[in-house]
Amino acid sequence: MLEAAATSLASIIVLGAGFSIAAYVYHKAYKHFVLKKLANAFEPGDPVLDLAATSKRLPLGKDAAANHWIERPEQAIVDGIVSGREVGHYHLFIGEKGTGKSSMLLEAMRKIEGDGAAMFEAHSDLEIFRIRLGKALDYEFHEDYIGGYFSERGPRDTTALLDIERALNKVEKVALQRRARKGKPLVIIVNQMHLIRDDEDGRDLIELLQQRAEQWAATGLVTMVFNSDEYWIYERLKQLATRLEVLTVVDLPKAPATAALKKYRQRYFGQTPSYDMLEQIYDRVGGRLSFLNRVAKSQDMLATCDEIIEVEKTWFLNQCWILGSEMDDDVMDQQKWATAAVVLATALIDKEAEMDSTYDPELGHVLPSFALHKAQQIMTRSDFVRALDRLNLFSITSDSKVRASSVPMYIAFKQMVAEPGFRQHLQATIDRIAAIESLGRTRELVAKDLVLGGRYKIRKAVGGGTDVTIREGESQGNDFKALTIIFLPARSSKSRSPTSLSCKDRVNAYSECLDHVSRNASAPSYIKLARKHHSHQTMSSSPVLKPIKVYGKGGPNPPKVAMVLAELGIPHDLLSIPFSDVKKPEYLAINPNGRLPSIHDPNTDITVWESGAIVLYLIDRYDTEHKISFPSGTPEFHHAQQWLFFQVSGQGPYYGQAAWFKKFHHEQLPSAVERYIKEVHRVTNVLEGWLTKQKKLYPDSGDGPWLVGNKFSYADVSFVSWQAIISEVVTNDEFAPDEFPVVKDWLARMMSRPAVSAALGSKEKLI
Repeated sequence: MLEAAATSLASIIVLGAGFSIAAYVYHKAYKHFVLKKLANAFEPGDPVLDLAATSKRLPLGKDAAANHWIERPEQAIVDGIVSGREVGHYHLFIGEKGTGKSSMLLEAMRKIEGDGAAMFEAHSDLEIFRIRLGKALDYEFHEDYIGGYFSERGPRDTTALLDIERALNKVEKVALQRRARKGKPLVIIVNQMHLIRDDEDGRDLIELLQQRAEQWAATGLVTMVFNSDEYWIYERLKQLATRLEVLTVVDLPKAPATAALKKYRQRYFGQTPSYDMLEQIYDRVGGRLSFLNRVAKSQDMLATCDEIIEVEKTWFLNQCWILGSEMDDDVMDQQKWATAAVVLATALIDKEAEMDSTYDPELGHVLPSFALHKAQQIMTRSDFVRALDRLNLFSITSDSKVRASSVPMYIAFKQMVAEPGFRQHLQATIDRIAAIESLGRTRELVAKDLVLGGRYKIRKAVGGGTDVTIREGESQGNDFKALTIIFLPARSSKSRSPTSLSCKDRVNAYSECLDHVSRNASAPSYIKLARKHHSHQTMSSSPVLKPIKVYGKGGPNPPKVAMVLAELGIPHDLLSIPFSDVKKPEYLAINPNGRLPSIHDPNTDITVWESGAIVLYLIDRYDTEHKISFPSGTPEFHHAQQWLFFQVSGQGPYYGQAAWFKKFHHEQLPSAVERYIKEVHRVTNVLEGWLTKQKKLYPDSGDGPWLVGNKFSYADVSFVSWQAIISEVVTNDEFAPDEFPVVKDWLARMMSRPAVSAALGSKEKLI
């Protein structure tokens, strides 16, 4: 019995020891096998390279594809990072879609045959991200525990994020072994980082990856490379970054872009495009490699360029088109977003007129841009621009500049803004949004204490309306004791009684209430703001003028037109026309004399040229209240025309000839210079004498004297440009403004007017 028990105990001990030893051996062997598989993932040869070569129909091999890639200037930097020569940092590649970031990474991996590098694509779903990371590392996330001896796969009572952490722990062990053997770090490339969601899970993942990247960069174990098309990834990484290096990848400059296009075309068709053809293509699609590749593959390259522009335009309009004054309030939130995008696109187009040039002979396109904070200010929202970046409508660069996402997209913006009636449609949409928002604010304000110390009573009135009675406190005086407004429900036109109020009538009644209480000295500031806001809304319902196109921005004559338009508050677009273009057929079709300025009024479909004729047209058409003109038939009416004609026939030609012979004539002609400077003196003396006479005639003229009728008028406007410019053309010895003190004072008062100073800008740029 005892012998049997001893035998059984010995058997149990032997079996237990055997199983324990076997489990321990299995456990160690399993861990060794896992690390070996993971180390093998960084050996030469990578499935990513095989897939890339297959998709691009390239032969495999270390040097076979060398002539099939377009070399970017940044390729040498990327080669140093991927080969492991650059250590101590981790990297973010950022740039628009299609600029060649991924291609550079693949080319760098090809040169080293993937030795020490692994690359995989990010994904918004963490589980898929985990699987792709495991595939790149040849790691299956099996739990290393003793039960694995009895089962093929252990239980995963865990999260994807924890699995990713485990995988990175294994990578660290492999990196230590590799550095001991080769003295180089491993390289892990996470492509398309922008696909990670900008939510709590996504931010946790980015934080985990960045912590490892910072730690590994400090020790030189692993170099991590993040590749992204979107700015928000940079913003997220920058918050915790100490060893982050950013490589911005943009469109190719003109020369490399045209060379790439030529290389593509030779590869696909064996053709060499002409220089003129290359120029036309670059003008339309810029240096974006994905566009150039697509164009080069097509039979009709210019038609493909136009197709790309149309696709970009359609994409923008489908996402952001505005609905105008008939917009339903149900789409309010979407239209705020769309309107902000359209406003920003319009501002970028308008900024082009302020730039010296948007095209550099060597660099190529120079797209207008705004600083990120300025773009947010233009849109009046700070939360929209990043979403627009994600949709590839605008691009935010690594130096926080906002611009169109590509050259074709910018051309699409220009086409959209140039559509007839576009600005009117945009303004109507803005007014509609403001009106809908105003409705909610108005309801809130009505329920406030409208007068300090006062009381209000709201009750139902006879007929189903609402009776609002506002009573002022006794301490506020007795000029206004009570005001009662009755808001009646609107009825159909067939059943409307004389006592009912339409919607417009109710708005006017409310406006009357606000007008009265806001003029009271004790009215709270929010009431005065309400009155201002309400007045804006009632005015916005009136017809909106289409902007008048003004051809010509610089020089002495176009500013006169801009001043008149600004003084009258007429919307207008100033179009900068280079002097070299005024004799081209396009502009001669507008002005057969080939001079500046000209205007086209879309409200009347009338085109007018010659500055004097333009001024008279604008006055006759739009100055019905005679702000800067005089009623027809009065003496001042004819005197103002008299001074205008003296300016266009006397001051303009003589001052212009003085400027020509002084600054621009190919040889010096002292007699001509002397003659026309004398004419400058003569004309200025006429102005000096007349203004002195007006000063004596109207001694209490206030802000005068003026040329006509003791008030500022278009007659004064017509003279100011040349009179301001001439002192910049001739020397003080030839013409001294101090010799004409009344004219000097008149000119200073003119220059203090915002419309005048804005139109003239820098006097040096006008000559």
